[in-house]
Amino acid sequence: MSKQAAVIYGIGTFYKKMEIVIGDIYEVAALSDQNADLSKNIMPLTDALMRPYDVVVLMIMNLETCYDVIGMLIEEYKVPYYKIKLGLNLVENKGWDCMDINSDGNIVFQKGKVSLVVGSTDELNNILEIFCGNCYGYFIDDRSREVILDIGMNIGGGCLYFLERQTVVKVYGFEPFRDTFMRARENFERNGLLEDDRLEYFPYGISDCDEIRTVIYNKNMSCGQSTNSEINSRARKQYQEWGLISDNDDKVAEVEVRDIGAILAKIYEKHKEEKVILKIDCEGEEQRIMSRLERADLLKRVTIIMLEWHCGQEDSLIGILKRNDYTFWNFRHENNTGGLIYAVRRTI
Repeated sequence: MSKQAAVIYGIGTFYKKMEIVIGDIYEVAALSDQNADLSKNIMPLTDALMRPYDVVVLMIMNLETCYDVIGMLIEEYKVPYYKIKLGLNLVENKGWDCMDINSDGNIVFQKGKVSLVVGSTDELNNILEIFCGNCYGYFIDDRSREVILDIGMNIGGGCLYFLERQTVVKVYGFEPFRDTFMRARENFERNGLLEDDRLEYFPYGISDCDEIRTVIYNKNMSCGQSTNSEINSRARKQYQEWGLISDNDDKVAEVEVRDIGAILAKIYEKHKEEKVILKIDCEGEEQRIMSRLERADLLKRVTIIMLEWHCGQEDSLIGILKRNDYTFWNFRHENNTGGLIYAVRRTI
């Protein structure tokens, strides 16, 4: 069987490490890089794409750069999306089955039966944490029956991860930003879950009250969007420093939040025997949620809490967990402005 002719883009350390593997799979038609060097046969991309080729292989480790180059190839150079391949798929022990490109220039992440369309570096990092980092990989016992509240479900990665577990009988997902919610719905449809009784998902966020709020939404920071305007502004500043967002993608969004007390009380009534697990990743709303649950005495049936905290909320959240009989692990991010808490209730 003849090899496909490939234009290789990105001639750095990653390429040099994988050069033998590439040679085993492809017939290299041309080498190209943003820093062309004709003395080393590294061409400008315009010249490289004039060679006969079957695929363009991106030997790029940086995910943000991958998205930028994919967009450039499709929009500027008119390379068909199906001819663009990610060199990341050549890595051994990568933790996923494949990452392809779809007609919109988005990455399609695939692992086992799960397939997710991922529209930004921010979202892809989140999906890699969930499915490759196993950041929600709890275990109770094989006979357990569990109900998950995915508060801040984003594009649906957490819901899909939890539904892979045999002990999970129901997942409730909550996402307040309409664009992100609709992309989660598309991912659920992609995985045949729109009619699945184990999944219910709602186009609103969770807080300590019922309220409509107005915030700035940017599609490239969907994992950092907050329904809290102050925290949203801080997140935007950080994303701008990282070079992940542009003001050109901003738009005003009206979002709804609802009271966790009323929602969880109904879930308790419906699921009287199952263990309840909270996954809370809602960019700053966690303090209001946990305080509301404590005031309403609703934490007594929550077996496990997996929570990301932000902006100095650490001590208050730890106090709530201590007062409500939880053992917990607290991991601070390197910048010390947030972290992760995994908590298990000692008595149910």
